[in-house]
Amino acid sequence: MATLKSPLFSQDASGSLSATVTYLRQLTAPIVKRHSKPSNPRTQKQITIRCLMTFLSRYWGLLTTFEQESWGACLEPRTSTFYTTYLAHNQARWQRSLPPTFAYPAAEASVPSTTHGFAIQPKGDAAHLRITNKAIPVASGYLVFRHTANFWEPEYYYLIRVVPIQLGAYTWTDDRPPLGHSYYYKHKPFNSDGVLGPKSILKTFTPV
Repeated sequence: MATLKSPLFSQDASGSLSATVTYLRQLTAPIVKRHSKPSNPRTQKQITIRCLMTFLSRYWGLLTTFEQESWGACLEPRTSTFYTTYLAHNQARWQRSLPPTFAYPAAEASVPSTTHGFAIQPKGDAAHLRITNKAIPVASGYLVFRHTANFWEPEYYYLIRVVPIQLGAYTWTDDRPPLGHSYYYKHKPFNSDGVLGPKSILKTFTPV
């Protein structure tokens, strides 16, 4: 890694050049370094953060104007917009094993109920998960947890899916975990007030 000086005077350059060198700015100095392929180990915690962020970013456009503007009440120096505040706040909630909330502050009322209806239909290396929607009048979606060992109460980093509730009797989602293990699954319903319902029964799946 080197600080840029003439003749490599490219103060505003950024990105990679021919998969050889990468230009970027570190603190106040522009630098250039050897190009390297980003690492993507797909750890369980990475999967958890990505699936939560994917859900939150997609759901933002479905919020009412009132819900979006409510995030102005907790703007912080590191979050400059309603949207980034909403993302940061819900990430912090998840670190405390609390589900997303769509308005600020979280109402934390109306606990979702569930029939615990849960089934897995194996499709080779994919688990086709079916969650029963019956008797969940206030749920917004489901948190789906997976681990390689049997568990009673899921840890926050077991999360692999945040699934909005789907119309009809069931909500479906597919999971394609790495080969070489048997996997254990549970889900919990959650509502827009930021409240979790009870956990489901445990299901297992072995990809082939």
